[in-house]
Amino acid sequence: MVEIRPKSRGISLNSFMQVSFPIILRVRIAEKNIFSKYKLVIIRRDWMNSFGKKIIDRFVKKGVSPHKVAWSSSWGMYLAFSPFLGIQTILVFIVAFFFRAQASVVFTVLYTVNNPWTMIPIVLMDYLFGVWLFQIFGISMAAYEPYWMGWVNAKLTPYLTPYLGVQQLKIWPYLVGGNIIAIIAACITYPVIKRVYLRGFEAAKRRVA
Repeated sequence: MVEIRPKSRGISLNSFMQVSFPIILRVRIAEKNIFSKYKLVIIRRDWMNSFGKKIIDRFVKKGVSPHKVAWSSSWGMYLAFSPFLGIQTILVFIVAFFFRAQASVVFTVLYTVNNPWTMIPIVLMDYLFGVWLFQIFGISMAAYEPYWMGWVNAKLTPYLTPYLGVQQLKIWPYLVGGNIIAIIAACITYPVIKRVYLRGFEAAKRRVA
């Protein structure tokens, strides 16, 4: 005779551990990951603050004023958005010589903003902004077009037309649009950098002294 026993409504310690321990373990791991991320963010922020202080301290030791840092940064931002693609490095030294800018600051700002990852978006933005301006003011984009743009159109237009929405590329919208955007970016950069730099300038003078 087989005796059938009813299922117990309770739960054994072994079953409880089998169910609860993996859950507790996952929660602990999640907590550890969360706090490690917060710790990583704090470390990164501390490192950036320390790095920024070292840069300001170095400028203070060299006697670089907040005006010169902001002035050089604005030139770097101008070159980053300017349409002078390919000769920007040469222009860094020309700007540093004729306009008394700090070459290291101009170079750093230039290639922080304009780099292999941002170059194409910046060029497209310059060109499309120029096209928009020419259309708004009713200016002919074909006027004074250099002869070598025919070669450029033959090589690039089939690939760029779907993205730009134009039948032929024109040099003047790119030059005008790029210069206007570059000037606007430079004008915004000067007061922002000067204000940020002034915050740490006095503290840096006390540290260096």
